[in-house]
Amino acid sequence: MRLAPRTRARVAAGGLATALAVTLGVAATAADYTDRTHAVAELTTETWAAVQPELVWTSSTAAFNAEGTVYLGGFRGNGASGTGVATVSATQPPTAVDLPVPAVKVVGGTNDFHYAQAASTTWFAALGTDGVVYQWGSNYAGSISGLNNRPRAITEYSPTGGSDRAPMPTIVDVTSSENQIYALDAAGTMYVWGYAGENLPNPVGGGTARAVPLPANIVVDSSTGTSNVGVVSGGAIVPGTSAGARATTWHRVYGGQNSSFGVTTEGLVYVWGYDTHVGRSTQTSMSNQRAPLDAQGVNALLFETYPEVYHAADGTTLQAGDPAYWTTYNRIYQDMKGRQVCTGEYDVTRAYDASGCPVRQLSTGARAFRVLLSNHEMYTWAATTDTYGWPTIGRYVASTSASAGGYAPGLIQTSQNGPTIPVHHFSAGTSAVQAVTTDGRVYGWGANNWCQAIGTHSTSGYADPDRNNGNCAQQGSTATTGLRPAGAVWYATPVWGVDEDDVITDLGGTACTTWLTAEEGTMYAFGGGTVVGSDFRNCVNQTSHGYRVYDFNDATLESPFGSPLNVAATATRKVFGS
Repeated sequence: MRLAPRTRARVAAGGLATALAVTLGVAATAADYTDRTHAVAELTTETWAAVQPELVWTSSTAAFNAEGTVYLGGFRGNGASGTGVATVSATQPPTAVDLPVPAVKVVGGTNDFHYAQAASTTWFAALGTDGVVYQWGSNYAGSISGLNNRPRAITEYSPTGGSDRAPMPTIVDVTSSENQIYALDAAGTMYVWGYAGENLPNPVGGGTARAVPLPANIVVDSSTGTSNVGVVSGGAIVPGTSAGARATTWHRVYGGQNSSFGVTTEGLVYVWGYDTHVGRSTQTSMSNQRAPLDAQGVNALLFETYPEVYHAADGTTLQAGDPAYWTTYNRIYQDMKGRQVCTGEYDVTRAYDASGCPVRQLSTGARAFRVLLSNHEMYTWAATTDTYGWPTIGRYVASTSASAGGYAPGLIQTSQNGPTIPVHHFSAGTSAVQAVTTDGRVYGWGANNWCQAIGTHSTSGYADPDRNNGNCAQQGSTATTGLRPAGAVWYATPVWGVDEDDVITDLGGTACTTWLTAEEGTMYAFGGGTVVGSDFRNCVNQTSHGYRVYDFNDATLESPFGSPLNVAATATRKVFGS
């Protein structure tokens, strides 16, 4: 769906209600993906949530959306339910958030993506059809909270990050990282608030962790590409002095786990956060970057792939093997500033950007990074010599040495040094990644001890439905050998259990659970039922945090989500249309 300029959120919401009125119609979800909806067979006028949207930034809560109503399941303590009740039992069916308007999109976070921190740090934010951001849940670091256990409208921001106030403009998109909210207005201005100790893009060189309870503007230095705001007495954000700050126009912001990406209207990519990495092989460790930084490896990939778009003022392009590669890069980078490349409107309800911008999708995990280009090539890289990021890069890397290529973007592979796949869009959980190809096939890779990567256990990195007698609720191996955990799926591997004639159009999930929807409406789910996120990158069984998989085949008007699956994890299973 292509949206009209300056009305991204409102048009998306308007299309939502219309689509949901049709049985088995397509509906925009509340968090980056398009859901399928269905009617219970005997209730032809009713529609229900069908696929969980991507909410990997929460460790133990599941989210659904129907007709703009947000439902939350699993952990809902400390105001996280948004119902006015402080705590709803994690084992209760999903409850509707008390929002004053339909939701276009919903995001959330839990510190460290760890279930043990859910009670004190889980929060959510939704973009309403009125262009207002509503937030609720734990008041983590004094920055993100609701009002009387209900959503609170964010109607003001601080131009300096201090005590001054101004009316918040209409917001057209919202996303999040571990413990921050990012919002964009129609003019491409980014507003950010939350915990500033790690991931908030402010300030350069600022060593003082602090809360930013009101949205603040972020600007970018015109010469270095980094933010040149600074912290002064009282904690206010003020313009820096190095070369002057330019008010960068943001095309889209992609929230992540420990770090985040932003794409400007010039088509340039910036990265910031606790585990920041610019995508160059010379950087073999992550950095705590609290301001947007030139993602050199990603931009270099764009410059090489799209020379007709990215070139110096005199037409010079970037080519592999150029003896002055990074000198040429810098010329192009500087000359691209002020150009207009990514200006098309995108559907904010989807994780990907189909507007024609060379960057189709970006994502950060626990020291793992992913970029999908508009030509459907998907590249990944990792940030450190430890094992946090390597299981989810989906390609062959011999070692953690800089020369092995793991610290710069490389194409995902289906075998060692084998072919890649054309990716339409992807979804990343806490420990695994799934990608839908342009022809509707689904592939997965990453940790798979609860079948969360490919919907069945694996042997030597490939699907093995006979292992553990096909019981995904029995944990597989968690041993680690080098960069390749024994129970992991190292290469992009077909998800097991999807009917060959089903063309998958949509996918999404929570920390350890993935949902798939086929073109004709059949739904699948696999991975964590009671499994939740732990320590940035793992999935562990924790029944006290509730359920994340539901069988819609036996849904009724009284029980619209059908039956919860009270198991640790499940193999790929039809949950609607079987």
